[in-house]
Amino acid sequence: MKRKLSRGDAAGSMDMMLDILTNVFGAVILIACLLAILPRHSAPSVLLPVAQAQSDMLERRIARAEKTLADLARELARVEESVDPQRARQAVRLDSLQETFASLKHEVERISRGEEVEAEALALSALGRREELERKLRDLKQQVVSAESLSKASQEKIDFLVRRKGDLESQIKEAKKGKTQTVRFPREKGRAGNPFPIILRYGRIYPLQDGATLGESATIKRTPIGIGLSDAFLAEPIKGKGYELPGASGGLKRTLEAAKRENLYVSVYIYPDSHQVFQSLKQLIFDSKLRYGIEFIPFEHSMRFSSSGTKPPEL
Repeated sequence: MKRKLSRGDAAGSMDMMLDILTNVFGAVILIACLLAILPRHSAPSVLLPVAQAQSDMLERRIARAEKTLADLARELARVEESVDPQRARQAVRLDSLQETFASLKHEVERISRGEEVEAEALALSALGRREELERKLRDLKQQVVSAESLSKASQEKIDFLVRRKGDLESQIKEAKKGKTQTVRFPREKGRAGNPFPIILRYGRIYPLQDGATLGESATIKRTPIGIGLSDAFLAEPIKGKGYELPGASGGLKRTLEAAKRENLYVSVYIYPDSHQVFQSLKQLIFDSKLRYGIEFIPFEHSMRFSSSGTKPPEL
C-alpha cells in the first residue's frame, strides 16, 4: 500500500515539474515574441514619411553625383593621357565661366525688369513714402551697374578662353602629326651661354628675337602653352615673312651684332627645305664672330620654346 502511494506521489511530482517547465518555457517564448513585436507597434514620428522621402531623394542625388564624378574622372584621365592635358583644364575653366556669365546675365535681366521690387515700389508710392522709394531706386540702379560690370568681365574672360582653346586645338593638331621639339630661348640677357634661336624654314631666316634691341620678332607667331608661371610657347614661322638673303643681309647683320653684344650664341634649327639657306647664314655668323650650334628639325615637328628646354651643342 505504501509502495503504491509512493509511486503515485512520484508520478504527481513529475507531472508538476513538467507543468512548471512548460509554463516557464511558454513565458520565455511569450516575452521573446513581445519584444520582437513591440518596436513594430511603437508610435511612428509624424515627420517619418517626410524624412524618409528626403533621405531617399538625397541618396538618389548622391548616387547620381557619384556616377557623374566617376564619369568625369574617367574622361579627365583619358584627356590627360592625350597630347596636351591643358586642353582639358581650359575646357573646365571655360565651362565654369560660361555658367557664371549665364547666371550674371540672368541677374542683369531680372534686375532690369525689377520683378522683385515692382510690388514694393507700388506700395511705397501708394503710401506716399517718396524717400524710401528713391532710395530703393538708387539701390536698384547700383545693382544693375554692378551686375553688368561682372557680366562684362566674365564675357571678356570667356572670349579670351575661347581664343586660347582654339590655339590649343591647333597645337594639338600639329602635335598629333609628330613630336613637338622643345628648345631653349634666352630668358635673361647678358648671361654667357644663353642661346639666340634662329629657325630656318620656307627658305628664309626667322630669328626669335630681332633688331638692335632684340625685341620679339614679328615674323614668328607665338602661342603661349605654359601653365601658371611657365614661360613655354609654340613658335610658328610665318611663311614668306622671314629674312631672305642676300637682300635682307643688312637687317640680319644688325640683329647678329646685338646678339654678340649680349654675349649670346646662335642656336640654329634647320628644316629640310632650308639647308641651302644655312650656308649664307653661317658666313654672317662667322663675320659677327659668334659661337653657334645647329639642330636639324623634321617637317612634322613643331618648335616649342622654354627656358627649361634643351639647346644644340656649340660647334
